[in-house]
Amino acid sequence: MEALVQAALLRHSTAYKGLEPGVLAELVDVAAKAGTDTGALAASFDRFMTINRFGASGVTLEDVEAFAASECSASAKALAEKTNLTGGQRSATTPSQRISPYLHTKTAASAQARAAVHSPLPSLARESGTSSTPLRPTEASAQLVSSHNPGLATCAAGATLAAIRILGTPLPSEARFGTDSLEDRAALLEQRIRAVEVEAAGQDGAEAHPVGSACQDATLFVGRICCDTEEGRLNPQSLLLEGSQALSGGARVRLDVSRLPAFRLFPGQVVSLRGTNPSGHCIIAAELCGPREPDAKTGSSHPAAPTSIVLAAGPYCCPENLEYAPLHALLEHCRRLRPAHLLLAGPWVDEAHPLLAGGLVDETFQSIFQTRFLATVEAFSGACPGTRVLLLPSPRDLHLPPVFPAPAPRLAAPATPALTPLPNPTTIMLEDAGLALGCTSVDWLMAVGREELVRLDSGAPAPDRLAQLATHVLEQRSYFPLFPPPPGLPLDTRRARAALALPDQAPAVLVLPSDLAPFARPAPGGATLCINPGRAAKGAGAGTFAHLCAAPGERACDALRCDILRI
Repeated sequence: MEALVQAALLRHSTAYKGLEPGVLAELVDVAAKAGTDTGALAASFDRFMTINRFGASGVTLEDVEAFAASECSASAKALAEKTNLTGGQRSATTPSQRISPYLHTKTAASAQARAAVHSPLPSLARESGTSSTPLRPTEASAQLVSSHNPGLATCAAGATLAAIRILGTPLPSEARFGTDSLEDRAALLEQRIRAVEVEAAGQDGAEAHPVGSACQDATLFVGRICCDTEEGRLNPQSLLLEGSQALSGGARVRLDVSRLPAFRLFPGQVVSLRGTNPSGHCIIAAELCGPREPDAKTGSSHPAAPTSIVLAAGPYCCPENLEYAPLHALLEHCRRLRPAHLLLAGPWVDEAHPLLAGGLVDETFQSIFQTRFLATVEAFSGACPGTRVLLLPSPRDLHLPPVFPAPAPRLAAPATPALTPLPNPTTIMLEDAGLALGCTSVDWLMAVGREELVRLDSGAPAPDRLAQLATHVLEQRSYFPLFPPPPGLPLDTRRARAALALPDQAPAVLVLPSDLAPFARPAPGGATLCINPGRAAKGAGAGTFAHLCAAPGERACDALRCDILRI
């Protein structure tokens, strides 16, 4: 029997190789008392070790006794709940047990992959002599990659929990999704074009001209950038300008940009320009009007008091296992920093993880989130009560509905009030500093970078491309103005009209996690600091995160220090 238990544990991790006979005998006794088979015992014990003994140097009899006590308590609680509900006693079938018969039909290669799902003992070597993960939580350290305003001082959290306020109208948690129609898509685009028409007329003092009407004199046109084929890429010959339904009847005409010295255009971008339309079928652009700036009366928020925030984005585990070692290392670093806020953007249970995508895990996605991610974050929050943890979901999260924009996820009775779920996207006000922060977990930088059509002015210095990509969000006043959205992004256009809009007050900090290189750079004008913290897990190792510190100042970019750190 001991050999069967040893073999079952080795299917989860080779770190269980060579367990002492006394430990195996105690595990056999636990299985006999609980009436479970060796497979279920191994899965439960491995889950217990991952949560409660992460980073331990081995398995001891005390570990097994603690596991037996926790199993006994959980079984008694489950039995009491079932007795209250049904009046009888029925054996509970866990989600992992229901999935197991399917998993047992996998090939030997699949079994080997499944064995790497979670190894609670990363300090032990595998049979090949390599570590189960390149990062140990006990060795958490951070290496400086780059820094914005490195001369400013850092600060830590106070004794009390800092308050936040969500700006705008967030989606309710019970919001329905997947009900949008063609009318909703048209209404979303019409709303954005009409807003720019009204604003451009107010700035220039001239009404916009219908895009499909002939005009010999230079006049103002407003419309949405489109491609002449549904799945084509923008180029100077495929550009179309689509007017609003109200002014232009939704007409599309060719857009000639040959006379423009420089431009940055992408599908879905709403632009105002001056030019002529001699035939009524092609607008010859002479000048692109400047980007829209925030209202001078409200402007951008700026720090009124010191504060600090750590910014990180998923995934949080390496592709060969589900240990969440980068998350443990990140939280260990935060224990030393003690920031006032910690933003953890998704994905938390990533759909792109090889073990999850291949169906090699005998746990539900919700269980992985609860026991591996959320339990770890709750433990950190209990140890650092002065840090507010902000949870931003992602469309790539397997345990959540795949939709964007998305309401704040519901947490099952969080153990601490410091855990604050956020809608995606969101703009929040950090009340301790009077600082507005906007963020989304969707990779805007990568999406627009693939579709953007750029011409640079040969007589001017080359601009910072990453900062320019981020600036599109501010200029378009939308967290995702690209349309149509890229394949794989489940955009709900009915919810997008209000949920994707930036508030009138431009955020002082704009957080745009991306697979592109991490950075912290000011937008033109210096009113907003744009940050890509990178990914907490990158490839086979740990990735990067950002540590932001604010000091009182009139301009956000002068009052903010941002360090990009490698875990």
